[in-house]
Amino acid sequence: MLLMFGTPAFVSLAAGRHDESREYDLKKYEISAGGALYPGQAAFGYDFATLFAGHSIPDIYMESSYRTQYFSCGSWNVAFTYNFTRLFALEVDVAYERGWEKVYSKADAVGYPDRGMEHDVLEMTGSRNYITPMAAFKIHWLNRKTVRMYSSFGTGVSICIGKEGDIGHPGLETLSLSVSPAFQLNPVGITVGRGIYGFAEAGIGNVFCGGRVGIGCRF
Repeated sequence: MLLMFGTPAFVSLAAGRHDESREYDLKKYEISAGGALYPGQAAFGYDFATLFAGHSIPDIYMESSYRTQYFSCGSWNVAFTYNFTRLFALEVDVAYERGWEKVYSKADAVGYPDRGMEHDVLEMTGSRNYITPMAAFKIHWLNRKTVRMYSSFGTGVSICIGKEGDIGHPGLETLSLSVSPAFQLNPVGITVGRGIYGFAEAGIGNVFCGGRVGIGCRF
């Protein structure tokens, strides 16, 4: 009788201890830093001024005499997270992204052999520096001791500090400042680790498009 009635109780107790060992030990605060190679502003397109907007024969010939290169440093951010419960959290972060262009006049003219891009002459440069503060609401739908999964949505503003170049004067630039609304939707995110953890997110928005990875600390 002891064996018959005691076995279910022992199994239940063992199961309870097993579930307890898998529960996430909640920490209220988190600090993290991450980066993405495909930043959001680059995905939406840098708003560099159009150099050759005409459609006349002289405009087409002038446009064919230049080439433009675009660059990006990626998107980098630091974030602070406050966990209200195991399910809900608020994240405040600041992201930085820089993109720039270089316009070269081609060394070869129409009808002459191409001497290679190394002979092209730099005629103009321009850049965009984006600083994006944002607040995001996070929902954690999986909580284990070392693994958490979540979804998040954030809104904020994107501050753009631009430098407009002048064709023919590569060192001459004009500063500009603009502010626009920003958003970031991350349907899936995962963290692995306890006190120190790594994370990966998939999302779309002004901060990044595609994926972002990084490292964080809970306390």
